[in-house]
Amino acid sequence: MMYARTMSTEKADAARAAARSWRGRRDAVDAERDAVVVAALDAGLIKEEVHVLTGLGRTTIDRIAAAAKQTEQQGDTA
Repeated sequence: MMYARTMSTEKADAARAAARSWRGRRDAVDAERDAVVVAALDAGLIKEEVHVLTGLGRTTIDRIAAAAKQTEQQGDTA
């Protein structure tokens, strides 16, 4: 499929609206995902178990945990 620059304005506007809507839902899901991962790690689950249960990559779990730790440290100094 080619991405024609001659796409109708109506179609382009609909595509933009759909993309914005998807991004908003993705951001909400990502926030929920991060909260679940942090709660699981705080409860004592090991990274491997969180990986198996969620299907998330171990590097993603590491990134979520690091961001949560940084946020927590910033809250401690505020």
